[in-house]
Order: sequence, then structure tokens, then C-alpha cells
Amino acid sequence: MKLSKYQMMKDLLNYFGKQDRPILRPNVFGLAEQKGNLESFLNREFTVEERALADLALRDLQTQGLIQPVYRDSMSYGADLVISDMGKSALKTGCLDHLDELLLALGSSYDLISMRYGAHEAALSKRTDWERQASASLVELITKTLHTIAPDQDIKMQEGFKPEKNLTNGITREMRVRFFLNKKHGPQFSKSTEKIVRKSYELLDACSSRLQAIKHTDNKEFENLLKLTEDSLLYLLES
Repeated sequence: MKLSKYQMMKDLLNYFGKQDRPILRPNVFGLAEQKGNLESFLNREFTVEERALADLALRDLQTQGLIQPVYRDSMSYGADLVISDMGKSALKTGCLDHLDELLLALGSSYDLISMRYGAHEAALSKRTDWERQASASLVELITKTLHTIAPDQDIKMQEGFKPEKNLTNGITREMRVRFFLNKKHGPQFSKSTEKIVRKSYELLDACSSRLQAIKHTDNKEFENLLKLTEDSLLYLLES
């Protein structure tokens, strides 16, 4: 079974969580023809692509502070790694960052985490048509998140609901965002909250429209759209 980056990050946390001493980074992955500690732990042999993916996953874990060096001596300086307290918490919850926490806290019937990391995986794969696959995952993440925080039936039950004639279900993204923030802040928006409402749906609309239009793009544009989409969702769910 092919390992995803999300699964690789969880496997790395699990591996480091079971160690009673720092592990040197080169020992985690081994060499091209020699199993590393992680492979032995998982009882599998990595392909070249999987070893590169594991390396990226470990770098991301370090960037997020879930794995950290202990700087024991000058010889292993920065390469002697342990799981951090944040990493131990992430291992328990399965949340690799704050957006994961917010998405899981929604209790959605949709697998929002898989949609999120599915976009990352498609972009990393560089397979034929990866742009469309990655973009589709992000559009689905936007759509299903909004449907989770503002279900159709709840919006239609609101007093004064007026369906948008040009849409099949009559519900716009703006309606969903307003419904969600109304539940959090009450019906009387402050001016600052009103700005959040407007900017949130405008930004998510813009991201979704651009993603749906993508046929071919370069890595940098997609990375920017990916970050913008994730930041938009984080901004909305935290508002």
C-alpha cells in the first residue's frame, strides 16, 4: 500500500514516540540499499520516492516543532532528533497542526483531513494531471467544510431565507459563512465581524474559482493557492 505524506508524518511521530533516546537523522532513513530505522519499524522497504517523501515529512514535522533536535554535541549538532511535547500531543490526537484540530473539531461526516492532504499528495506526486487532481481535492475541502459548518436544511429553516435563483439548492457561500458566524457571534454583527464575513467568502470564492479553472500550472502557483486556501479556512474557523 502506498504511503501518503500525512500517514508518513504520523508514522514518524509514532516511531519517535517509542524511542528512549535521540535518533540521528541519517539513521531514520538509511541508505539506498540499506534499511533505515523507520523502514524496520514499519516492516517495509521504501522505494526511492517513499524515502524522499519520508524526508519531506520529517522536515515538515521539525518546521512545526513536533520533532526537534537536542544538540548533544558538535558532531551530531542538529541531527539528533526527539519527539517534542507538542509532537506527543499530536500523536495522541492525530492533529498535525491547528487547522487539523479545527477541521476534526467540526465532527464532519466528510473526511476533511483526507481531502486536505489529498491535495498535498497529488502535488507531490507530479503524476500526469496532478494539477487537476490537487485542485479538485482543495475545491472539495472548501465545499465540504462549508456544508459542514452550515448544512442546507439549517439554512433553509432560517426566517427570511431567500434562495438564490441561479443555484440548484439556492444557497450561496456567503449564506453559509453568515450562518456559521451568526451561530458564533449572534445575529448582530459588529463592523469588524461584517468585514470577516465579506472577506471570508470572497477569498474562498476566489480560491475555488481559480482552482476549478486550473488545467496546467507551475509548482509555485499551486503552493500559493494551497496556502491561501488553508489560511482562508483557518481564518474563517478561528474567527
